[in-house]
Amino acid sequence: MQEIDLILLRETFKYDPETGVITFKVRRGKKRPGDIAGSRKADGRIEINFSGRFVRAHRLAWALHYGEWPDAWIDHINCNVSDNRITNLRAATPGQNNRNRSMRSDNKTGFKGVSKYRGRYRADIQIPHGPKRFLGHFSSAEDAHQAYCATADQLYGEFARHH
Repeated sequence: MQEIDLILLRETFKYDPETGVITFKVRRGKKRPGDIAGSRKADGRIEINFSGRFVRAHRLAWALHYGEWPDAWIDHINCNVSDNRITNLRAATPGQNNRNRSMRSDNKTGFKGVSKYRGRYRADIQIPHGPKRFLGHFSSAEDAHQAYCATADQLYGEFARHH
């Protein structure tokens, strides 16, 4: 899939790296110069219809700021997918992007990487390019989470997310 021409992109949109907001520079349909571009989808991401296709705002922000389309995935550092400030965006592999996910909504312990198992707490972590690794059973969720966090920092580096 061919990317949209950057010259046309820069003629049409203005990106504010401090706020992450993309606005129109020119009139397009009902939109006037200065109007905010795009719409928020159910998952929170912002998409912008341009040149007959929908472009995710974080990719458009990257292209407008750096002058080139990203050749990788773009990760939202704070996990807020509608926060497109340039300080919140970084290039990532699909695996790195997954490691920076928040805790699952169905987690009952309140700690990422921790589950209840036979009256104790079990810590597990996904090994990059490998299987899930068992980290041990613990008497408290906090201790299990500590084991998860230490291992996540070791394995995931800057992409480790503890909550």
